[in-house]
Amino acid sequence: AGSDTALAPIDVGPGEQVNMNLMADDPTFRDLIRNLSITVLATEPGLGINTVNQNDLMKGAGEGLLSEQDAVAALRSDLGYAQSRIEQANARNGAAKTSFEIARTTLLASDPYDTATRLQEAQIQLESLYAATVRTSRLSILRFL
Repeated sequence: AGSDTALAPIDVGPGEQVNMNLMADDPTFRDLIRNLSITVLATEPGLGINTVNQNDLMKGAGEGLLSEQDAVAALRSDLGYAQSRIEQANARNGAAKTSFEIARTTLLASDPYDTATRLQEAQIQLESLYAATVRTSRLSILRFL
């Protein structure tokens, strides 16, 4: 069903856009399809076209197809350029994502040795606190005297 209006430019990165203004109603595609259709119809036995007219139709369609080669190559080149820009932006975005993930992991990750050392220190302090609590609970005036 298509549309006769071109797509808006597509953002592929910061400050970078790709224009996708290639549409099926492009004159190059229309000429290409017309010449291919003439080629197919010229050899259709049900149409009853004589050999001389078939040859004339095929010659004209062939010349049209040959003349469209440069235009089709230009369209393919434009499409390939847009694809390469999208791929480059995709690679840059992927590299940036990986770099941000590494930075995030570095910021949030803890050093296992440092963590184990601090845990052991906390355990020793807790045991010392329990030992002091036990000693103070056994104190009485009678034992003191």
